[in-house]
Amino acid sequence: MRAAILALLALAGAADAHPHAETERQAALTLAPGGVTLRLTVVPGTEEGPAIAARIDADGDGVVSEAEAWIVAEELLAATALAADGAPVALRPSAAEADPPDWLAAGMGYVIVEAVAELSLAEVGTLALDVTHDAFGAGWFVQPYYADGLVETVGQPSIDRNGDGVVIRLDGQ
Repeated sequence: MRAAILALLALAGAADAHPHAETERQAALTLAPGGVTLRLTVVPGTEEGPAIAARIDADGDGVVSEAEAWIVAEELLAATALAADGAPVALRPSAAEADPPDWLAAGMGYVIVEAVAELSLAEVGTLALDVTHDAFGAGWFVQPYYADGLVETVGQPSIDRNGDGVVIRLDGQ
């Protein structure tokens, strides 16, 4: 009996610690002298998790196939705009993965999409990233990171956040 009570308490603690109600949306933009890497992470909460899981597992088989993951990557990147000095910059998808749909629906999984863009940041004055309000929702937290050699190449960037995006000034303007 004591073991059963301890097991129930452990399960209750674990359930309380992992699932969450709100969906987290994070965009990590890593700047390097030769280009940028973007990592979009969606951590569905219990409120939106079932809808997100159904959207990702399009055939409803309970598994996120490689093809389904790449479809999600295309959708997320289509809702993402990167511009250098006002001109659009193409983001090339480089990775896509998602946890099983039942994990996503329960608020315990994640979706990750990575993309890269090659450009010389030494020749860019302003870099802007916006993640629009698509089916994966609003409220993106965008965080820029600097790779080795960036500050030596372009100086100390300045960052202005703008809703679901960021504007980074690389030339000190």
